[in-house]
This record gives sequence, structure tokens and C-alpha cells, in this order.
Amino acid sequence: MVSCTLLLLSFSISISLFFFFFYLDVIAIAVIAHVVEEGNDEPWRVSDRKNKKCRAYSFHRSPWFHPRKT
Repeated sequence: MVSCTLLLLSFSISISLFFFFFYLDVIAIAVIAHVVEEGNDEPWRVSDRKNKKCRAYSFHRSPWFHPRKT
């Protein structure tokens, strides 16, 4: 009886975690679609307010990536 209850509890927790991460993915896809819909086709570029130029921005700092000099 106790093992059946524990099995049911673990099954319900796994189902709820699955739907939680599924909806996180749906929200992430919706945010990406909104950014693309806004017309920002180069989201890795951020504007530099000091000299009004655009510089490349990397989300990861890899040794082979160097910011573009403009």
C-alpha cells in the first residue's frame, strides 16, 4: 500500500516537472519569435552609446571569437 502511494506520488511529480519544462520551452520560443518579429535580425549586436557604433557581442567568451572592429 505504501509503495503504491510512493509510486503514484513520484509519477505525479515527474508529470508536473515535464509540463513545467515544456511550458518554459514554449515561453522561450514565444520570446524568440517576438524578437524576430520586431525586425532585430542581428540580436548579437548591441549599440554602443558612447560613440554611436555597433559592436559585436558574444554570449560565450571563446578564445577563437573576437569582436568585430567597426
